[in-house]
Amino acid sequence: MKRLIFTLFIGMLGLSAFAQTNYEGFDIYGLDSENQVKKVIFGIELSAGSEAGVGLRLQRNFGKYFAWDIFQFKYTFDYTGDEVDYVYGDYHQDYKKTHKMSITTGIRLFTPTFGNNCKIFAAFGYGYGPNSRLVNFYYYDECTYWTHTHAIDCSIGLQYKKFHIGYGLNSHIGWKYRNTDHTVRLGFNF
Repeated sequence: MKRLIFTLFIGMLGLSAFAQTNYEGFDIYGLDSENQVKKVIFGIELSAGSEAGVGLRLQRNFGKYFAWDIFQFKYTFDYTGDEVDYVYGDYHQDYKKTHKMSITTGIRLFTPTFGNNCKIFAAFGYGYGPNSRLVNFYYYDECTYWTHTHAIDCSIGLQYKKFHIGYGLNSHIGWKYRNTDHTVRLGFNF
């Protein structure tokens, strides 16, 4: 596993050197006629669906079609409750409301420009996600406690210049806990 991570890291370093020397052309969106590349951008994103949330992103671009989401932080409130009920011994545990945070890193891919300055994008992120859950024990009282999970975040959508809209999947997986939410996302890049 360490060899695989090391190989991917070296490959990404080589890709960045190749992109810096060989990429010429448009701004980060590939839509304007400027010859200046904006290599690092900051983005904000709002989401609504089976959860509501806000996210911040620091993105490093390696060309018109590939970017690395260096750091992404999201806070979401899952008001619909979790998908999994947990039965242990003589009590039944039901997760009601969850405050979720995720710190991820990942990649972002873009298609060539089409139509009226639009692009399709896809993003995948993986990282750490602490959760605060309100738990209802049927034979006991309600309580709130923290769990630590793996966070997986995927998006696909349409980008128009600095704005994007799309579908998002946010999943948190931990010991005896699993939750996946589907949202519509609206974002802006600075």
